[in-house]
Amino acid sequence: MGSIVVRNAQQTGTDREVRVYTKGAPDMLLQKVTRVITQEGEMRNIESMTTVPNDLLVEGEQSGTQDSYRNLFERCVKKFAKLAYRTLLITYKEMSMNEFQRLKKLNNDFQKENDRLVLETDLCAVGIFGLQDPLRSTIKGSIELCHNAGI
Repeated sequence: MGSIVVRNAQQTGTDREVRVYTKGAPDMLLQKVTRVITQEGEMRNIESMTTVPNDLLVEGEQSGTQDSYRNLFERCVKKFAKLAYRTLLITYKEMSMNEFQRLKKLNNDFQKENDRLVLETDLCAVGIFGLQDPLRSTIKGSIELCHNAGI
């Protein structure tokens, strides 16, 4: 998991001046997500129900099946796993500069990784990616070396 903090000067003085982008493995990050941006651009609660896209239906389900947005992400992770893809969830959180400074002051000026965890809560999911991670051409030889070495 990793995060970056970006200041939007065009939003100075608003509750959208600071944006924290966080990316990471869905199994770790999804538990910190409370909202989602829909394909229509609306922000919804992650537990809200929606229609499951046909490509995420499982055996026995019919078109029009309803599920939560959270479960859609989990369905997507399972689909990508079957394709041997690594998954990456992209999220963000907005706040005012005053709120950011307050959190920084209360959390040791974000000097350590644990101090910055407060920024990675109440996130809004933007999307999920499936990344191909093909085996390197040298992997077969490496496995043989390990077997020959008794590992």
